[in-house]
Amino acid sequence: MEVSTRRDGGHVHVTVAGRLDAHGADRLAVELEAAVTHGARHLLLDLSDLEFISSAGLRILLRFYKQLKGLHGSFVVADCSAPVKMVIALAGFEQLLGLGCVSSDAGAPATRAAPSAPGAGTVELETAVYEKFELDLGATLACQLVGGEGLARQAPLSEADCRTMQFPAGTIALGIGALGQEASACRDRFGEFLAVAGAVAYHPTDPTDGADVPDYMVQSGAFLPDVHVLCCLLCEGSFAHQLRFEAKPDAGFLPLDRLVKSCLDLTHSDAAGIVVLAETGRVVGTALTRSPAGGAGDWREASRAPCRLPRSTVLVAGIVAREDRPALEGLVQPLGRQAWPCGWLHAAVFSFCPLRTGRVDLQEAAGSLFESERLLGLLQLSGGRDGAPEAGASEFIRGASWVGPLGPIQSERGRR
Repeated sequence: MEVSTRRDGGHVHVTVAGRLDAHGADRLAVELEAAVTHGARHLLLDLSDLEFISSAGLRILLRFYKQLKGLHGSFVVADCSAPVKMVIALAGFEQLLGLGCVSSDAGAPATRAAPSAPGAGTVELETAVYEKFELDLGATLACQLVGGEGLARQAPLSEADCRTMQFPAGTIALGIGALGQEASACRDRFGEFLAVAGAVAYHPTDPTDGADVPDYMVQSGAFLPDVHVLCCLLCEGSFAHQLRFEAKPDAGFLPLDRLVKSCLDLTHSDAAGIVVLAETGRVVGTALTRSPAGGAGDWREASRAPCRLPRSTVLVAGIVAREDRPALEGLVQPLGRQAWPCGWLHAAVFSFCPLRTGRVDLQEAAGSLFESERLLGLLQLSGGRDGAPEAGASEFIRGASWVGPLGPIQSERGRR
């Protein structure tokens, strides 16, 4: 069997010749998976020189049809030989796959997703292309710093600072906490956590019993997970904007600081709460290595280690700013080699999976990640400026971001 591919705009044409049996099906799966991994969402197959297709080959076609449909893409057999067309028809796949035996030189398939929704606009900024959707114009995020004086001032934290909280869908939170039945049992396990869309990802810090494996809990019906929190930033409200982004092919990826700057520029925000769901080339950050409960005042530096994870899909949330803002002092750090933009961002890192195109529902997309992918880690993102500059910056390839301008940040001691 022979397989060849060529890209034509937003489409990838795949030509298959010879026999598509069990052996050939594995090879075709590798080729199609590579195309999807590198961003292809519209595949057109030319099977006009295919002599034979077995059930194994049919399963591969069905698998990628379903996958691309789930990604708001398309999978169309444009041409096929008479014997292959008969097998597909007898298997009942003709209507499912949209077989019309149209010429492979024809334009976009009828199932191609619309490039944008009303109110959306496409913009090119330096090394990436962005598509903007207005969600709730004028909306802002109300922010509260819970137990944050210790976080901002690097003061000691203890079990006395702990409170039990819940984070329903519609809120985002990041900080230091633990999942467990009783707060008293979490003293040596407090680590960084991230709460988005009703799900909580958490990385314990106690390695003594193998408990340093990342864990999570997800909202289900009336059930909301309890999080024992030492300190966190809680943001509530609606996002004003959604942005789709993709690095240009010649650039390959989008550094963290450039992505953040573009999100702020395109939404005309000086400071914002942000959630990012993206495919990445690598993720660079740091992670706590021991619980800060009862630790010294410099626990943030003394117990933090650099971490770098390869190609993955990430769910990132936190706050970002383009310039100095007194309310953020002690909370944010540079996200690149320059002082600005800065931010406080936690990233839940999952095994790689391709993301769908077009407008995305945050709760549905986040829930799908936790349901179907493996949680690899929970990091505080860094810009490669401190700690491990040789690691470089996180590399984003494509994804979606939700942005909401920040309102005043409230804390136990009043407005910041």
